[in-house]
Amino acid sequence: MRDNIYRRPASVFQINRSHFELSGLKTPEQCIRFVCGSHHASLEHVEGPLNLSAYTHGDFEHFLYHFEAYEGPSAWGNFIPKRILEDRDFRVRTLSFVLFMVHDEHIFCVIAGSGMMAIKRYINHHFGTDLYERISIPEEDNVISITSRGVTGNNAASKSIPRNELLVLDALQFGMVPTNMTIELSEHISNDLFGFIPSERSRLVVEVASYFKPVPKISFDELQELVRVLARTLRAMPQKHLTCFVRVEDKDVADGLYTQQLLKEIRDDMERRNSPSRSDFAILKDIDFMHPSKLESFVECEVYKVYFKSSDKPAFEVRDRRSIYPETLRHIYQNHPNLSQFDFNGLLMSSRVKAFKGERQVTTATVLQHITCEIEFNGRPVFHVDTSWYEARGNFEAELNAQFATLLAARENDRGLFNLDWRDDMRTEGHYNNAYADHDSGKCFVLDTIVEDNIELCDVLIWGDEEINLVHVKRGFDTSMRDLSYQVLLSAKRLATDKNNGRFLYLKEIVRKYNEKGGPALNAKDLIAAVKSQRVKYTMAIARPKMDRPPIFTNHSEYKSNIAKFAMLETSKQMSTSSFGFGLTEINLA
Repeated sequence: MRDNIYRRPASVFQINRSHFELSGLKTPEQCIRFVCGSHHASLEHVEGPLNLSAYTHGDFEHFLYHFEAYEGPSAWGNFIPKRILEDRDFRVRTLSFVLFMVHDEHIFCVIAGSGMMAIKRYINHHFGTDLYERISIPEEDNVISITSRGVTGNNAASKSIPRNELLVLDALQFGMVPTNMTIELSEHISNDLFGFIPSERSRLVVEVASYFKPVPKISFDELQELVRVLARTLRAMPQKHLTCFVRVEDKDVADGLYTQQLLKEIRDDMERRNSPSRSDFAILKDIDFMHPSKLESFVECEVYKVYFKSSDKPAFEVRDRRSIYPETLRHIYQNHPNLSQFDFNGLLMSSRVKAFKGERQVTTATVLQHITCEIEFNGRPVFHVDTSWYEARGNFEAELNAQFATLLAARENDRGLFNLDWRDDMRTEGHYNNAYADHDSGKCFVLDTIVEDNIELCDVLIWGDEEINLVHVKRGFDTSMRDLSYQVLLSAKRLATDKNNGRFLYLKEIVRKYNEKGGPALNAKDLIAAVKSQRVKYTMAIARPKMDRPPIFTNHSEYKSNIAKFAMLETSKQMSTSSFGFGLTEINLA
């Protein structure tokens, strides 16, 4: 092998030919021309026609899409006087390309510069992780780093970098789906499949996410051989699912069965919520509503606007993100009466939420993309998370209940000063929380409506002699536990930032707003000193939904919300890596 061969890092992506905009196109070339044409038409500052060249080389068809986009005027153009600049072009250019490589009817590609913007809409976002499942040997492959997320959609993704050698088999956690992994492959796979890639190690290290990337640099010839191997792997090697959750890839099942059932259940939920004959005892659809990828940004927004179809004018706006889903259904019910299921589906699927902070739009996604929920199909739980459907494999519910029982044994708190029962006259969580304002101990402070950037510190702060307990309260045991999880994790993140930078800007604002509201005064200086010197613990405090239901902790297998149990398991796992304590407690009903 020649020493002067030029090598570069190369991440290989795959175009998803089943994407709805590409599925009607018969050939790879038609797909590529559509992708490039769509991107070229979207560029605001670009000159010249579409620059797409085709080449055939052996068993490959190559298509090189090259573009030089203009990002706008250079700041130097404002600095240098126009008399000196004259008519020189001082616009900022970005040199970018996408090299499409067609092999065995698959469309692979590598990119440079802003190339991702050309293909992002059309790539298989799970290509690398799915392909790894075909070549994995979990009992031999070593994890160098792994990022995963819970199937409940908790966006505070978990990333770990093991200090010592850790097998993939031991790194994968129950209820978590890996999204990015750096893996040292087994010697068998390294040699038999990827022996052509030069590496200083006996075992090849690869990074897998939406792409497949060998960590060593490779030449163009080695890139072509890599693509051949990837195509053969997709054709010949079966997928070995690494977790108890399997993403549903069959569009006929995902869109034709599961999404259609979800839409029917949402329409039924609209009727239960809004019909004149509605009952106060109706069981409403158990749904959590959160942006699919920008959790914290979404929570921090001040205004949420809902748009229907292609309208530029919002149908309505709300300030409480929790009201988006019911208000969307109310709007449809009142303004579009007697819709058939087909027309309802079209209207809901066309609706979009845009979230704003001040005048700035921060997030946008369809209403359906915000929905996390669980449906039952043929007697099995199926989860809708971040626009994807996941099926549970094996004896999933038994394993989940066993892990939840272990969590309760490890994390259940002695209630201590948080000891008030939930009386029948306490109709809301706010009523219950406010009872602590008159607590006999004088050490309880009610902060449940005090927010900074839309993030609560806690519902009830209990300031003991040795410990500060930040209690978050929730009535019920359903997907609302996911919202409680967000509250705990985002609060802990903000308080940790305060401790790390020593400025305590978040905590000072919470205390200031609390004192403005009235009640037993909090001294910010003393509280900051206590946070620095005392143990700080977060507690999730929950109460069963009704008196006629059994207590949750001692009868958790009778409660069927798998998302609720997952949310608590994930919160515990993520809090275990923080500097704060974490516990669970169940509030008695009286």
